[in-house]
Amino acid sequence: MKKIGKSLLFFLALLVLQVHGYASYLIDVNIPSSVLQLIEVNGNHKRVIKTYSVVLGARAFQTPVGNYQAIELTYNPGWIPPNTAWARGMEPVAPTQNGPLGPAALRVGGDLLIHGSPAFNAANPFASHGCVRMDNKEVRELMSFLQNHVPNTWGKADLAYYDRYRYRQHIVNFKEPIAVNINYNRVLYHDGQVVIHEDPYKKDLVATDVALVEVLKQEGLWGPKVDLKKMMQFIVKADSGLVKFDVNEIYFEMYQSSKPITTALLGSKNFKS
Repeated sequence: MKKIGKSLLFFLALLVLQVHGYASYLIDVNIPSSVLQLIEVNGNHKRVIKTYSVVLGARAFQTPVGNYQAIELTYNPGWIPPNTAWARGMEPVAPTQNGPLGPAALRVGGDLLIHGSPAFNAANPFASHGCVRMDNKEVRELMSFLQNHVPNTWGKADLAYYDRYRYRQHIVNFKEPIAVNINYNRVLYHDGQVVIHEDPYKKDLVATDVALVEVLKQEGLWGPKVDLKKMMQFIVKADSGLVKFDVNEIYFEMYQSSKPITTALLGSKNFKS
């Protein structure tokens, strides 16, 4: 009976994993809104855990769009000047909490990092040389979360060594890669509100009207109720800067609701203005 009971419990545990899937974590960065989101992924379910303001590459040093995998986290990172014109004449910086990369850095791919910075300024969101800069306190919070929730190579001896030598450089290697998606979505929707962000790199990858229609279709809000004339008025305004509006404002009057239309929060569709 005991063996049967254990076998049944093991089978049920496998069934739960198959239905719900393993929880993993995704870092989603949207360039136009200069926002980084930490997202928990469990099967087909996504949940935004935390949203951070970030500083991204200036127009001359654009942060590259793409899907990456991070496997290495460094605490107290040193810095070696890259072989580029802007870093010519600069000296290397020994491992420290107060260097150009702040107290921690997550290698996303090649020289592309998510890192802290003493020069972080959310009021100037496009000022880096291509990396994703975070506030020093917030990058500690994010990296600590990842270390505690994603399987990695650190054991008790590593933690003890870190506690004893907190100001030395320490590297954590993740056993499972962390997905990092860097997107360029100018049009975002959440809880009845549409936001059209400026085009910081002047990419215009997708025409604003096409992007807006696609977002409305994804949210089930597109159809004959949309007044194209009203919609185009907001699109024209977006050429001059950030635009926000309630989705009701682009509907014909007979379709307008007295309450905002809401949808579930999901992944990179969310926004922080």
